[in-house]
Amino acid sequence: MNRDDERRRMLRRLIWGAHRERQRRRRNLTTGLLLVLMVSMGFIAFPYTEVQATQVMSGCGLGFVWPIESKSSPMIVRDFDNPAQPWLPGHRGVDLQVSYGVVVVAPSDGTLVFAGQVGGKNVLTIDHGNGLSTTYEPATTTLPVGTALRRGEQFGKVDGHSDHCDGQCLHWGLREGKQRYRNPEHAVRQQRIALKPVDDASAIQ
Repeated sequence: MNRDDERRRMLRRLIWGAHRERQRRRRNLTTGLLLVLMVSMGFIAFPYTEVQATQVMSGCGLGFVWPIESKSSPMIVRDFDNPAQPWLPGHRGVDLQVSYGVVVVAPSDGTLVFAGQVGGKNVLTIDHGNGLSTTYEPATTTLPVGTALRRGEQFGKVDGHSDHCDGQCLHWGLREGKQRYRNPEHAVRQQRIALKPVDDASAIQ
């Protein structure tokens, strides 16, 4: 085989390789365009449901509303200050500036589980399930313990005095379990929208 034959063979290999590469790119482009078209026309269903709000304590909100009737967010006159240990002093909730007699509403669905005095202070407690409960002080209600409450439903009013507010604010606490306190402001403010995966793989068509 002379050099001319070798050059022609190398040239044919280069041309054939370039041809195969163009075909591969054309197939990939066609496949991509078909997938985009099928998704846009609804022929492919991905394993996700509609957008919905997550309700995870870490970093996300619980979808709570403020516990007082107001057209705007209330002023917080004292912030949440969780102590490092349960026995240390701190501020296990937030104090909302209100007037005496302001109506208190349920921040989320729950059950009224306590209405009475603790240390001479009027206190109300709602159990929201999943180990979460909220407290309100000073506040009273005419509803019996065990009443089911809906989010935003009136259930009491600011009434009485406490070492938090002296009737000029409402102390609002959020507890998870028996001793773990959370910042209730975050339950209102930090809400995030996320896609929730579907567990059933049969949703993929």
